[in-house]
Amino acid sequence: MGDGLRRAAGRLAVIAVTGLGLGIVVGGAAGRTAMYLLARASPGAHGVVSDDGFVMGRFTLGGTLNLLLVGAGLGVVGAAIYAGVRWLQPERLGLRVVATAVCAGVGVGALIVHRDGVDFTVLDAGPATALFVVIPALYGGLLAGLVETFLDRRPDGFVSPVWRWCGLLPFVVVPVLPVFALVWWVGRRLDGTVLEEKLRGSRARWAGRGLASAALLLLARDLLLDAAALT
Repeated sequence: MGDGLRRAAGRLAVIAVTGLGLGIVVGGAAGRTAMYLLARASPGAHGVVSDDGFVMGRFTLGGTLNLLLVGAGLGVVGAAIYAGVRWLQPERLGLRVVATAVCAGVGVGALIVHRDGVDFTVLDAGPATALFVVIPALYGGLLAGLVETFLDRRPDGFVSPVWRWCGLLPFVVVPVLPVFALVWWVGRRLDGTVLEEKLRGSRARWAGRGLASAALLLLARDLLLDAAALT
């Protein structure tokens, strides 16, 4: 294996492990606690089955384990997205943390908050909407902060073969490794060409940022419309 592939795999492993851990802790454990408290504060929601199949207001072992698994899966998906758009982000750590938090909060919130179903009709819509924006935003900010701090100190990521390959296992389960492998292979084929120079240039980066910003604005618009209709 070439040094370039080892370095790429080591960095991806760091992102995958961090996303998995934060998915369990933030999306699973903290999310479970917050949703339980939210359901307890909404008397009409106790015992109601949510749109995702969870019984609101009940803190059961089975429901908690199920949500931890969901959080782990979503955490890995978020890590894969972060790895894919990392080249578009600001250089400064603070700006990168803020940008990732905003994108995660708005993006996930727009996907989860909806006007139909029972989740946002039996629960207090305002706090429920805020919850499903704040939790993914917290995940995104922590993901960017932890990953970039680690890679700033160790640019090659995990250098131990055991840590490197075990760290990539979450991306095998999702699975997104074939996509990353294809991108790496294409990059190697374009190395030293005019096209590669243009793709790595500032114009391509700003064009990608523009498209990402447009998509974020559309998601923010949908989120605000749904939130306004619910409250």
